[in-house]
Amino acid sequence: MKTLYVLRHAKAVSDGPGLDDVDRPLADGGRRDVARMAEHLAAGDIRPDVVCCSPAVRTRQTLHELFSAIGSPQIVFEDVLYNASVNDLMSLVRAIPPGVGSAMIIGHNPGVADFVGTLTKAHVEFPAGALATLDVPVDEWSAMATAELRNMMSPKQLD
Repeated sequence: MKTLYVLRHAKAVSDGPGLDDVDRPLADGGRRDVARMAEHLAAGDIRPDVVCCSPAVRTRQTLHELFSAIGSPQIVFEDVLYNASVNDLMSLVRAIPPGVGSAMIIGHNPGVADFVGTLTKAHVEFPAGALATLDVPVDEWSAMATAELRNMMSPKQLD
């Protein structure tokens, strides 16, 4: 059994003149939300072995805010995670080395919601800053086809 954590970046500022989407930083509320999520991760002893993160500013900032809570995982910035499709995410996860027991993806909607929905065969609401914890019934990531949604937590649920 493997564990996959899928995290949508926290709330970012709106598009502004001269600001490319990839460069949008976290909003003040997003920073507060990710700080609450970091406390949740630390309390739940959630420490993935590997974190695959989109290169966008808001996902990097989300990771930075969580870093002390999740230990010292291997960090990989993956260009494919920015605007990733379900197939992109499947390929990324299936390429994780077999010895990795738990992994985290930090990405964007609609990709992360569609990915979790496809794996669990359920409609999933995925607000900014939310974390899905999936049980993946495989010995090797390359065999992943389905998953069971163990938990879905949003920052608002942590209030």
